[in-house]
Amino acid sequence: MLSEPVIINAIQQGSIQVAPQREGTCRTCHLKAGCGQALLARYQKRSVALPLQRLQGEVPENLHIGQQAWLELSEASLVALSLLLYLVPLLLLMLALILSTLAGFNEGYTVLLAFSLFGLSFYLLHKYIQERDLARQITLYVSSGMASRHNEEKTGLAS
Repeated sequence: MLSEPVIINAIQQGSIQVAPQREGTCRTCHLKAGCGQALLARYQKRSVALPLQRLQGEVPENLHIGQQAWLELSEASLVALSLLLYLVPLLLLMLALILSTLAGFNEGYTVLLAFSLFGLSFYLLHKYIQERDLARQITLYVSSGMASRHNEEKTGLAS
């Protein structure tokens, strides 16, 4: 399981706002000039709304703002979603280029068809993800004991 620590920023009816909890090691790392994580930590101050009914498992009722939580996603789910989001648009873009070349279209129509299918692929992926309710693969863990459980797992001390 892949785990990301988050902080609960807001609680609304049926959803919560969470923001990634950035580790403070980027400030002291000597590789931060060429690191994507350091760049994201510096410029990305965004939170995400998570509908509670779409999360896997039971969500505790005693949530409060500022509370630490963890979002977990299986590695298989991440790989499957990544392949969908990267390969499908790329394959449709290449298909549009091949079909327009075989049909003898000029450059303008080729570019128009390619970008149209590329954009259509994102719309279709959005609908596919909503239909399959793939957001249910995310699990939210919130408890005071989770911090020690996650620290033990990371350090290999879990029994």
